[in-house]
Amino acid sequence: MTCRMPPLLRTTAAASGRSSLASGFRLGFAKRDLLIRKVPLNWEDWACLESCPSRAEGTFRVKNSARTAGVAVSADGGGLVSLAGAALLWETMRVTGLGRGLSESLVRWRAPRAVHDPGKIVADLAAAVALGGDCLADIAVPQEQPALAGPVASDPVVSRLVRSLADDAPRALKAIRAARAGRTRPHPGAQLRFTDIDGHRFTCFATDARKGQLADLELRHRRRARCEDRIRCAKDTGLRNLPLKGFTQNQVWCEIVALACELIAWTQVLALAGDVRRWGPRRLRLRLFSVAAAWPATAAG
Repeated sequence: MTCRMPPLLRTTAAASGRSSLASGFRLGFAKRDLLIRKVPLNWEDWACLESCPSRAEGTFRVKNSARTAGVAVSADGGGLVSLAGAALLWETMRVTGLGRGLSESLVRWRAPRAVHDPGKIVADLAAAVALGGDCLADIAVPQEQPALAGPVASDPVVSRLVRSLADDAPRALKAIRAARAGRTRPHPGAQLRFTDIDGHRFTCFATDARKGQLADLELRHRRRARCEDRIRCAKDTGLRNLPLKGFTQNQVWCEIVALACELIAWTQVLALAGDVRRWGPRRLRLRLFSVAAAWPATAAG
């Protein structure tokens, strides 16, 4: 390795070598001064040429000594709900009486010592499908939001209920469809009419059908409006695939999908206004249902 000494250092060292009168003490003191003396240097005179890195272009990196405020990210904040916008779905079920109707219609499928209500399980499944679920395992979405959905059944309980409904498919499907009729409670302060029976207000429609049950006729009447658009929305809400094995089990799944589609439609009618009423399920999930917020402590119960 070839080393080169700066010119000024070479000249100074040669001059001190020719001085024969300097004592050893003074020579050693002079060498120490040479080591600490400031001399002009350039790139070519820098120590060992072979050990120096190549000349870099641009500016040198400057260390920032200023203190910056740290940013802490936490996923376990108290009162935080990642799907706060989905509260509209459960509120729609409460206002329309859908949750209550499912509980009344499916009471015969509740085991004697069961903790969870079958109607509540079907309602939670419909909400999970409305939020983008495409199988029974997506009940995990409301399971992780107890402040939003309340107590939610576990996966084995959900599977057993679907199997029980599929074993008695004709009666179970009829019960679910009966809960989807257009019976609603008037809003607070509304005046009841003589046609409002048992505190409920009933809707009516005109049809030329000569036979059929009222719930079936109303269901058919609803499905005729905007048929193609509703089919597209249904495919985006769990109808694109049939996730279960048996035929009757998939029939129950289709009823849950229909519940989810109607739940979204009624949420748009009752809670939204303007162009938001015409948004599809995907846009609603992205811009509304998935909005996170802090859940008020007074509303946690």
